[in-house]
Amino acid sequence: MVLVVDAGKGFLPVWLAARLFDPGWLPACAGLVAVLGQVFSVFLKGRGGKGVATSLGAGLALAPLPALACVALWVALFGAFRVSSIGSLAAVASFPTFLWLLHAGTLFNLAFAGATGLLVFVRHKDNIRRLLRGEELRLRRIPVDPSDESS
Repeated sequence: MVLVVDAGKGFLPVWLAARLFDPGWLPACAGLVAVLGQVFSVFLKGRGGKGVATSLGAGLALAPLPALACVALWVALFGAFRVSSIGSLAAVASFPTFLWLLHAGTLFNLAFAGATGLLVFVRHKDNIRRLLRGEELRLRRIPVDPSDESS
């Protein structure tokens, strides 16, 4: 539920800006402001989340296919490593490439991708340190057979 709400915080302003105003810089700017608002929440005295889900929502409104490609990359990496931060960092890092490959790499979309990617990486600095030390938490696999605890 948190993923849906946070993604919605990014999607709705971008979608509205694109529908109400001439497409251009405003939708990408609305997405960046939404991510900044989630990361530096006034309701939490400037201490919000890491911006991944809100960036996803904004990305889905700006360029759906590249954003979905990032989701697929996250799913693949999470499935392989069982570490959410690996998938999240790879997804935001690859968003500009997917924008370019899928012909959605406008200057404004690339600026959004670069700014939010940098912000997400900065917010993940502790996760990156733990990854480098091999201490990042992994989600355990849930055994299919309850008697099989070796999974």
